[in-house]
Amino acid sequence: MKTRGTKWMMLGLVLGLVFVAQASTFSDDFETYYDPGLNTGKGDSHLNPAAWWASGNANYGSETNNGDGVNDYLHLACGGGSYQTARFGSIEDGLGFNNANGQRYVVDVLNYATTGGKIRVGVIDKDSTSYYGSNNAFIFELTNNYFTLKYKDKDYGDSDSGHGLWWGNYSGKITRIELILTDTTYQANIEGLGGTWNVGGASSGNHGMSNPLDKGKMILALRNWSPASSPFNADFDNVLSEPVPEPATIGLIGLGVLGFIRRR
Repeated sequence: MKTRGTKWMMLGLVLGLVFVAQASTFSDDFETYYDPGLNTGKGDSHLNPAAWWASGNANYGSETNNGDGVNDYLHLACGGGSYQTARFGSIEDGLGFNNANGQRYVVDVLNYATTGGKIRVGVIDKDSTSYYGSNNAFIFELTNNYFTLKYKDKDYGDSDSGHGLWWGNYSGKITRIELILTDTTYQANIEGLGGTWNVGGASSGNHGMSNPLDKGKMILALRNWSPASSPFNADFDNVLSEPVPEPATIGLIGLGVLGFIRRR
């Protein structure tokens, strides 16, 4: 009888491992020091060069602060000139959402100042290094008191600026963004200090993209169009992209564990 229980457990574990093997999961809490690290406009940033790329201009830089240890985070900054950028993205390109169950994206936003510019957090196609250069993308844009959730699709007109889905003002600071994207739907959440008002659109629904990403990568970026009164920056932590488990898979794993417990 114990053998049958073990078989149930093993079935659940095997199903779970098959799912994990096929999943595209990416995460970084920036706790590990890399020397030499990823080279940016400000020299070595001590970021993992096997996981991230960086680009930008006008004194852009990125680095992990606080040294090697707990509470490290990514600091992304850009100078105060016109049309300046600082981009930081994943090398992993299997983070798209062209599936029925969806992909979940989470980023903690620790602090930011966006005078004259915007912060962009989201997913772009695998062959691009920016939101504007991407044929397909899904992006959260943040300023000091405004947020917008939007997407762009190469089959739509006006694809450069994208299409808004959810937007509004907020009185404090957004501290976390979360997106769950499937091939037809989106579900978004923001957490922070303060409240929202003048909110338009919807935080969930059908996104309307005709070419959802099957290959994509995460991006964290700053973009400044006109001269800023001061440099702008943002701090990020606990970046995560993970597939949403299939309900059937969860149920079968649960049955396997339950069968094992009951037999014991």
